[in-house]
Amino acid sequence: MTNVRVERLQDVTGTNAIAEGFKSNAYLDAKIQFHHVWEDIYNKTDFRWSNNPWTWVYEFEQIYKPND
Repeated sequence: MTNVRVERLQDVTGTNAIAEGFKSNAYLDAKIQFHHVWEDIYNKTDFRWSNNPWTWVYEFEQIYKPND
């Protein structure tokens, strides 16, 4: 793990959403896709997008193992 911090949900950037596995395309950018998926999962809880909850952000560095 390279970093841990807290931030508001709506502070997520397109770059953050891409790091989470979302991809921008001709119809929606990565942040909007992230927003829609978040709403699908958490819409009926206190963690819905409109409440802008505090979230933990964990950052990792990918390490490649050489082929032996």
